[in-house]
Amino acid sequence: MTSNRQRTDIAPAAVMASCHRTRVLPELFQHIALFLPSSLDMASFLTALPASLRTPALESLYQLHRAVAQSRLYFPKSDPTYPRRVHLWPNLVLPRYIAEAEIAVWIEKVMVLYPVVEVQHVAVPLPYPLLPTTKLAFDYPIYPHELELVLRHWKDRAISILLLISDNGQPHRGMTMDATIDVILRALQSLPALRQLELSWFGASMPLRFPRVLYAMTTSPITKVDFRDCHVEWDQAMVVTLAHWLTTKPLVSLVLPKTSMHVGSLPLLRAALWASRTLRSLYVSQANVVLELLSAPFRLPPTLQSLTLKPCRYVDLPTLLAALDKSQLTTLQLGFAPAPPLTSTPAIATLLEVTLPGMSRLTKLRLDRIPISPVGSNALAIILPRLVEIVLKDNVLLDMGVLVLVSALPRCKKLQKLRLSKQGCTDTSAMALARLLPLCPELRELDLSENCIQCPGAMALSAAIACLDDLCLSSNEVGPDGAVALVQAMAQNASTALMTWLLLDFNPLGEEGVLSVIDVVAASAHRFGHIDLRCTVEDPIEIATCEAAIEAMPYHEWCWWDA
Repeated sequence: MTSNRQRTDIAPAAVMASCHRTRVLPELFQHIALFLPSSLDMASFLTALPASLRTPALESLYQLHRAVAQSRLYFPKSDPTYPRRVHLWPNLVLPRYIAEAEIAVWIEKVMVLYPVVEVQHVAVPLPYPLLPTTKLAFDYPIYPHELELVLRHWKDRAISILLLISDNGQPHRGMTMDATIDVILRALQSLPALRQLELSWFGASMPLRFPRVLYAMTTSPITKVDFRDCHVEWDQAMVVTLAHWLTTKPLVSLVLPKTSMHVGSLPLLRAALWASRTLRSLYVSQANVVLELLSAPFRLPPTLQSLTLKPCRYVDLPTLLAALDKSQLTTLQLGFAPAPPLTSTPAIATLLEVTLPGMSRLTKLRLDRIPISPVGSNALAIILPRLVEIVLKDNVLLDMGVLVLVSALPRCKKLQKLRLSKQGCTDTSAMALARLLPLCPELRELDLSENCIQCPGAMALSAAIACLDDLCLSSNEVGPDGAVALVQAMAQNASTALMTWLLLDFNPLGEEGVLSVIDVVAASAHRFGHIDLRCTVEDPIEIATCEAAIEAMPYHEWCWWDA
């Protein structure tokens, strides 16, 4: 078993070389640390790095990791955002009040490592000092009345906002809809650092008010915009405004709405997308828009690196294949109609066996509801070693297809995320994965949700759980013995103290399984991430017993419970 050792030895060979030859500046290792993907990687890196090679910021981050492990740094029940869990990397999530002066000093010293800080609650003061250059990402939903706080306190720092608007009859803290629109327009005009906006908008008055907001967005410094949850039917004028924005401003990322767009204006939108020389990411999830884009001839913007299209039609695959042939995409996500053909087609075979292998820069791939034959599985296994992320859902892989993919894991030195949901696979696949996961050193996330895995498969995976940050077994057939085996494995390994998720929701654990999991968690010497136990008990009396047991735990965030 090499995975844990590989993680412990994550510090580069230059660390040891520097002890004997030329001195290496600690600042070099601080720069390297900025590229580490997870908290577990960062903790391993800092532990392997000699104290003499840690900058003050890295030394302070090392001490904060120790403080978490020693239960000195956590979210107390008195915290306004309880229950939550401390996160130290790559995002910084801390309790509002820091009781120990020593910990407060460490926090102040690490701020140089976080040029952008995520803000979870606008109304709760930040628990750490901000450097003059620190930017803020409001990536948790904020309401229009909270924009006033952003404008008042963080006008020059706000770089990203997720804005939630609703006119369902309830005013935003006393604000009329006219006042709501006014503050949104003022924010778009007055936030100089704002580059990204995700707009979630519901309400009957939206068709009347949205055009003003859309136009204001086109004159703002925004370069990344997400309309996915913007629930308005786009008329001709709106589509024309969007097309003009694409052709006159440097939009980098565009997520189009799920709602309908004026059909007669879609050719104009398609032409604007083709003409863009800045667009790097495009996400389309509306059937008519996908249909228009796949109308021959179909071309990708020359700068495009990430493409998401759903739902696609199988009849349009040849057109799509021509556009993808030898493209420079690094990310491709395709979703097909809910009723795929029972068997593969020549176009599907071409996609899997010719087109995808020819996309030399591809590192992230998602395919939903497209049947993958054993031959197709073998083609994916060949390209798997150059992928960082692969997500397959409802592809009828079964155990045979999964085993073909799993056989490639020892050659996968870059793969970080493997999702194989709704594939009809069983304990056979889980056992094969358990044997080979330790040979895939960068793998952090494994998703086997909506399959047929039972206790033997879960017990096998428990031997490899220390290799992962996230393990998803939602909606399987795991019983009490399998759940307890997984949690016991976590409790026996200090590295899983930084694990973010173990998802066991929608499994038949029953009262016995849930109470046993709670007992193991409560007795563990190591802090956990979240263990999802939702919808694992059906009997109302047993539900009440489980709720009482979770309420008695020292930290509620250890177990996520919602019967």
